[in-house]
Amino acid sequence: MAIPHIKVGGFSEENGQLKLFALNSAVATRLQQKLPSILFKLQEQGWPAQSITIKQSPGGVGIGQEKPVLPAKTPLIFSEKAQNSWAKLLPTLEEGSALRSAVEKLLKNMK
Repeated sequence: MAIPHIKVGGFSEENGQLKLFALNSAVATRLQQKLPSILFKLQEQGWPAQSITIKQSPGGVGIGQEKPVLPAKTPLIFSEKAQNSWAKLLPTLEEGSALRSAVEKLLKNMK
């Protein structure tokens, strides 16, 4: 799951050091906790890595920040059919229940 959040910074064949850059410090810290198992898996697969260094990504290494999800600009449409369906549900709900009060509030605010 971390693959989109890291980039390989380089590999030194002299000492077998692999450098990784993480998108942010949270990812870097989590990878730091997993270093022994990551290193073991790499060695198991035949990679000559002897150590791994993880740092927070400097600007411009090509790891983009996740774009925030913006709310829809147009309000949701509460159609007449939806309003009728909620109105039919209302009498079936228990008097004084939280669900009934929520449906009443929905119907009141969407008219």
